[in-house]
Amino acid sequence: MSRGFRHGKETQQLPLRDRAAGSIYSNVIDLSRFIQLFFAKGEVGNRQLLQPDTIDEMLRPQNEKVTLDFGKQIGLGWFLNYTRNENLKMASHGGATPLFRTSLVILPQKKLGVVVLTNSTEGGRIQGKIANEALKLVLEAKTGRSVENKDLRIEPPDKMASEEVLQSFVGKYATLNMLGAVARKEKTLDAYFERYKFRLIPSSNGKFGVERKLLGIFPLKKIGNLELAKLQVRRTDVAGRELLTVHNDDRHWFSAEKIDPVTLPQAWENVLGKYKVINPDLHSSPEDISLSNKEGVLVLRYKFPLWYAGTGQTYLIPNSETEAITSGIGRYSGETMRMIDIDGEKGLSFWGYMMKKQ
Repeated sequence: MSRGFRHGKETQQLPLRDRAAGSIYSNVIDLSRFIQLFFAKGEVGNRQLLQPDTIDEMLRPQNEKVTLDFGKQIGLGWFLNYTRNENLKMASHGGATPLFRTSLVILPQKKLGVVVLTNSTEGGRIQGKIANEALKLVLEAKTGRSVENKDLRIEPPDKMASEEVLQSFVGKYATLNMLGAVARKEKTLDAYFERYKFRLIPSSNGKFGVERKLLGIFPLKKIGNLELAKLQVRRTDVAGRELLTVHNDDRHWFSAEKIDPVTLPQAWENVLGKYKVINPDLHSSPEDISLSNKEGVLVLRYKFPLWYAGTGQTYLIPNSETEAITSGIGRYSGETMRMIDIDGEKGLSFWGYMMKKQ
């Protein structure tokens, strides 16, 4: 197996815990054969390993009625999308372990595919760009014509919105790892998420623009590679949930759910403090764990050096005297933390770990 690297140094690849992902190791040749299996409608040589109907079903959206997926299409094992330049169906799937990153992308209609593997943590920053650019080049080679990347025109906000619409944005919001709020600022809105502050610029179409100024004076065009002119923020109600949805280049990026924090139940106040995992994994488990209260919301902070440097944080909303649910919309949201008894004392159960108060 290839050697893995982190920060330029060779690092031992450690096995992952009991997850339904992350323990299949492959290579470019095998993944290329997997792509060929799809292009051949499940046939390899003279053997029909998968039925053509099965292949078609795997590439068919399975979640069209799931409104909280915001139009993101998922097949069976594939994330589905369409190229903006040619409007071709694109199926993809990525993978990651602490040291390795994978991108697999196919254009079924053109029978073209790309596999990109990296053996460093930092490789994940560019693997997607490499895969997309490689796919563009092979498409040009097959069709014999240039494929231009079409930039979608994002209409700037017209700075008009009714009082009712402006007021609908106001409130406190939560994602899995961010708390924030939107407050009125005369005819505009100020949005705060963790240490970031933005101005939301009204628009009569409901797609508010985003503005940020350095030192409150100098307008910024970008934050890293993120172009602020391509960001839009919308207030929408989906499946009975009040959401602030953020779109990048007219595609849904993430959502924050409006919350109404209340006084933290005394039962949860009693278990705030520092914790230690008592059923650790063989090689690495969360460390320096603490549970605190922030405006009626539970904050779980931890370090997990196997996966990333620094401190992670997750927000949870108590829904009973003994259970709390991870906040926000999307992956890892809606998971449950439970109070448990450990040697006659209160402990916590979360992500499969049992944590004892220190």
